[in-house]
Amino acid sequence: MDFYCPQLRLCIEVDGSIHDTQECATKDADRTAFLNENRIVVIRFTNEEIETTIDNVIERIKEIIKERLS
Repeated sequence: MDFYCPQLRLCIEVDGSIHDTQECATKDADRTAFLNENRIVVIRFTNEEIETTIDNVIERIKEIIKERLS
């Protein structure tokens, strides 16, 4: 878990290329399922998204925050 906001029950993951492997993808899916079962929303971004489309990343985070607050 890279970032977590307990008030919103929101987890933000920033994934590098290591997460492209089947082993990591399986672990990520298991962890996400566990967090979702505990009412924690997980959003994922790749390093590339952060580096090249940060405005889109920020907008997506804002959307999720709005949803969580309503």
